[in-house]
Amino acid sequence: MIFFGTSSAQQLSSKKIEGSKCFKCGESEEIYTSVYTQYFHIWWIPFISLGKKGIAHCESCESTFKGKQMSSRIQDQIQDEKSKITIPIWHFIGVGLVCLLIASVIVFESINSKENAQFIKAPQAGDVYEYKTEDGHYTLFKVDAVDTDSIYFIVNSYESTSSKNILDLDMPNKYEDDIYVMSKETLLKMFEKKEIIDVHRR
Repeated sequence: MIFFGTSSAQQLSSKKIEGSKCFKCGESEEIYTSVYTQYFHIWWIPFISLGKKGIAHCESCESTFKGKQMSSRIQDQIQDEKSKITIPIWHFIGVGLVCLLIASVIVFESINSKENAQFIKAPQAGDVYEYKTEDGHYTLFKVDAVDTDSIYFIVNSYESTSSKNILDLDMPNKYEDDIYVMSKETLLKMFEKKEIIDVHRR
């Protein structure tokens, strides 16, 4: 279950309005302005701020006023207060975590891609290649031996509609007995065309 929603109001400032009367009870010197903020959260982790908002309230009758219920003078004072207040950085923790996750994935993919390119250029017996077939399925083939210009490999007898958990097929009894040969140049072209999508070396 995903828990998400908005936080309770977080008060950022409170200031008394000198020389003002309550719009409702008429009491003077009892009007205060408050600037507050809320944030959107997922699993109670602050994700993004919903901005700064301002209200006026009377300490005497406990009435609260928003927007056009307030005089232009009080609205201007609230706007001035908003401009002086910075939203707490921790209200954006969720955005920061997402950015960090995306950056980590990009770095991992870059490292993995460079490593795969090195493996393709210098194949070794035992290397396992994840291969995408012409009909969009996924299978494996494994290097059996290598010479100067070619690789000798065996093909997995099974295919999957997804690359997820494809390595579950990497079992001796799931490969064909026949051994095939391919030039290293052809192997490199298959990798460049993204027909070989991953390389595993143990």
